[in-house]
Amino acid sequence: MLRNRLLGTLALCFATALLLSHRASAQEFDVEYYFTQAEDGENWPDGDGAPLGIPSFGSYTTEDGVRFTNNINNVLFVDDNFLMDVFDLNDNSGGFSQTFFEDDIVWGDPKGSNPTFSIDFEQADMTASFVQFDFGWTANDATPNFTVWDSEGESVQFGFGLGTQFNPGFAYPDSEGWGDQLQFFYDDFNDLPGTSLIDIARIEIDLNPVSTNTGTEQFAIDNFGATLDMENMGSGGGGGNPDQSDLRFGSSGQPEIEIVGLGTKYLVNSINNGSFDVAVVNDGIGDTTYSLAFSGIDSIYTPGTLPTGEPILGSSNEEIDPYIQFTTFAQSGEYDAQLDLTNLQKVGDTAQLLTTVELYDAPDVTDDTGDIVDPSTDGQISMSNAPAGPHSGALRAGLEINAIVFSDPGFSLTGINPLDFLAPGTSLNGQVHFDPTGLPAGSYGGTLNLKVAMNSEAGSFLNGKPPVPDYVWNIANQVIPVTENASDNASPGQDLGELGLGVQNNDTAADILGGTSTANQSISLDLDPDTGGFGIGFENTANVLSDPVDVDLGNDGDVFVLQLVFDGAGLNETQKQKVRLLFYDEGTDTWQNAIEFNSNFKAVQLIDNAINSEGRFFADTSYEQYMLDGGTLTPGAHGTTVNGVISAWAIVDHNTVFGAGIIPEPASMGLLLVGAMAMVSRRRR
Repeated sequence: MLRNRLLGTLALCFATALLLSHRASAQEFDVEYYFTQAEDGENWPDGDGAPLGIPSFGSYTTEDGVRFTNNINNVLFVDDNFLMDVFDLNDNSGGFSQTFFEDDIVWGDPKGSNPTFSIDFEQADMTASFVQFDFGWTANDATPNFTVWDSEGESVQFGFGLGTQFNPGFAYPDSEGWGDQLQFFYDDFNDLPGTSLIDIARIEIDLNPVSTNTGTEQFAIDNFGATLDMENMGSGGGGGNPDQSDLRFGSSGQPEIEIVGLGTKYLVNSINNGSFDVAVVNDGIGDTTYSLAFSGIDSIYTPGTLPTGEPILGSSNEEIDPYIQFTTFAQSGEYDAQLDLTNLQKVGDTAQLLTTVELYDAPDVTDDTGDIVDPSTDGQISMSNAPAGPHSGALRAGLEINAIVFSDPGFSLTGINPLDFLAPGTSLNGQVHFDPTGLPAGSYGGTLNLKVAMNSEAGSFLNGKPPVPDYVWNIANQVIPVTENASDNASPGQDLGELGLGVQNNDTAADILGGTSTANQSISLDLDPDTGGFGIGFENTANVLSDPVDVDLGNDGDVFVLQLVFDGAGLNETQKQKVRLLFYDEGTDTWQNAIEFNSNFKAVQLIDNAINSEGRFFADTSYEQYMLDGGTLTPGAHGTTVNGVISAWAIVDHNTVFGAGIIPEPASMGLLLVGAMAMVSRRRR
């Protein structure tokens, strides 16, 4: 926020602080204008002389070099013929009362698009450190927008809230009057993010809110004052008393940002050498001279050519490039150099800059990647980094875990996570797990890859660090076939998915993924392609692609989620997308979509032959993702996923024999068998 610095309790803030149009020194001077010839000593272009006001796209420059530019698409007047009523502004403490807009003022009626009024000083090679004026308008908007430029072309845009509302008068029945005393200190803008102005060269006011093509709205400015510098502050202007200088360090390319310490981190021998630049900044208005010297410097550094008794103008900066060089051919450790800045013409004005380079040894890692990790036996992995050393002050880099990648499904890792850091003198220990849900019987394994990057313990970037290869473990786990009598007991309210109940052979895996038991009951699954004469291929009304599974809930009517997984290598993409969980209806000796036997299923034939079914929602995703996406345990929801293998699931409230397959369109009932499918399955606890 810009600070609202009101200057004292004077009726006009500049009445004693500024000397009217007289220069306080050879460089810095103050101006104040009330926009009357007699009081200001200016030939203001008002209605009593020629020309009549300031024409559109014209300007008026005072004898002091302040230029007022009219871009309001209408005449800009300097007189007392304005229509706005006067108003009073009281400060919050009751310290003063000031009447705005009486006698002569600058005023206008903006027209058209994008009208602006601007005040600038660069025409006379000047800048301002402070500008103040009274501003008001008849807009229903209390926040006019301003743009301020400095002499180096940097700018900032902002809204300045007006603090006083007034009745603008009979000419503006539909408008509000807003006004305030506005103050602009160039260094206040540096409190805004991303802004760094060194002075004020120009101020522009956006007058769109009071622009009308037919009606009348007005803005006005009065009681103008500024503190000016004859020479352009942004191009090295200065002068005056050296006691008005103020030196500090700045960073190269960012002269307004003070540096507390400049540090970077390097690996030993990763680069041959480097250098640092620095700037000396004079924030004051007075010229002075300065010197730089090192009061402490470690062995890796070589000083650059440092200035001694160097002049520096007020409000300017000097770049020293480079002020120090360094080599990385050294033992690991921290190396410091302290640079001292002395203002030779202002007692006590000193600054210090601490430069630090840290050289790191590479990580020294011990690991057990040579072992085969089997979650069914041990499943542990470990890696450790040696402490820094052996010399005093040594630094060692560490490893940051970027990613954990398994080549086969079913595996997971706990104890080690992405962004974990293997610091010097520490270890990381992990546990590999295996979940056979949805996997057929067989051997699973492959590799576990930890992808890592070299880093410092504090997480800082290491310049010149080399890439680090993955740390790779071989992993293995065996899923044993379990095809029948997989059973467990459930109690009322129990989550059926937590039972982990499933069966699998080499072709098919069947699992209960969710549901809720409403009674004490025994639940069992049997998977056997020969049971009951159910086989693979066209069985009556469907192409059954998986082995069938007999599901028995003692309390028929409980809601549960069943998933069947099988290998769909013999299917084309269209066929894969048509796979559904099926149900065998013994009464009609047919295979049907499993959800059509749910208690809430109702099919309604519409005019266009589409089917709108209560309890029939298809999710083209896994059951897990369906629930993550906000799904509920409602019978009828079902889905199919295709990812190497095919999984078909459904939420049902009936049980006996289920399979996975395709119900052909009526015209396809006579098609030949698609072919024997290689089935997938898996083992459950």
